[in-house]
Amino acid sequence: MLRRMWFEWLVFMRQPVLPRHTHRRPWLRRVTMWRLFTVSLVLTGGWIYMQLLVRYGSISPAATAFFTTPYDGRTFDDLPPTSPPWRPPFRVVVSLTTTPGRLDKVMDSVRSLTKQSLVPDQIYVNVPEGAMKRHPERSYDDTAVPGELEAMAPLVVVNRCVDDGPATKLLGALRLEHNASTLIITLDDDFEYPSQLVASLAWEAIVKPDDVLGVCGWGMLPMWHAVGVVPAYVPYFMRPRGRYVDILQACCGNAYRRGFFHDVDALADIPSVCVTVDDVWIAGYLRTVEQRRSALVSKRLDPTDPPWKKEEARSAELQLTLSSYNHEHQVHYKCVQALEEKFHKRWPRNFEEE
Repeated sequence: MLRRMWFEWLVFMRQPVLPRHTHRRPWLRRVTMWRLFTVSLVLTGGWIYMQLLVRYGSISPAATAFFTTPYDGRTFDDLPPTSPPWRPPFRVVVSLTTTPGRLDKVMDSVRSLTKQSLVPDQIYVNVPEGAMKRHPERSYDDTAVPGELEAMAPLVVVNRCVDDGPATKLLGALRLEHNASTLIITLDDDFEYPSQLVASLAWEAIVKPDDVLGVCGWGMLPMWHAVGVVPAYVPYFMRPRGRYVDILQACCGNAYRRGFFHDVDALADIPSVCVTVDDVWIAGYLRTVEQRRSALVSKRLDPTDPPWKKEEARSAELQLTLSSYNHEHQVHYKCVQALEEKFHKRWPRNFEEE
């Protein structure tokens, strides 16, 4: 008995110095269904956001602030005088092109240009001759030029020219205009344009003669996805005086001085991957070769769809658009790479500017 008591006493005395061991639950027991659901929700949400970002680009103010830069142009309420009718001290021409399938539909766009508050000195409708560059099985000669279009001469000139793809809208005018101060405004053939568009771009060009000007465009947001870059769009509240971007979109209207282009042949030598993304090719050429920056103006001058285009949008057979093709094949980034390889120069991005 004494021996047992002595043993218990020894055990009691040793307890303060013995290591304490707590029972640790395996990590699997800590993973609850709620935590699994939360992690799954976060991962799924991130994947969905990534797909939307890759497909449609970003309208996040944070992305806009980082991948575009401020511009000190005119404010949205700084308008040209209305009385007496104002004209700029330089020639202003408007230029667009079309395809055989749209030649009979181009009048909606042209009519909106003849009704501008500042009527252009010339409107060029560039209609190539012969087979299409992108679809040789189709020919421009198979569709007659609308009589109404030809009757608009001399204001409207139907320029039969070579087919440079969508870039014909700019190259056609560059080959006809030679004064460095001339302002060339390029547009698309499937929109109706607001009556203040030409005046607003010309008014801006007076105070910003060295920049390319436009109404809509985007900064290049780098992506680790195969698409390479996605658009960082600029909401109107973030361009009180305009905004520098990497790429301007001709669908809304772009304005170039003729003097910005010193080598038209180099501009016309378009890599095959860039033919369908002429906006990227032209912006990259100007920034890389001519050192010209592109800027959005502050004014809201969005074009509208004509009735025939709204009907086409309802057709399932016409859902595969050029923009969807370019996205699916990562054409924008491939064009950026092709341009840098061709000119052996890197395209400086907006967010890299000091």
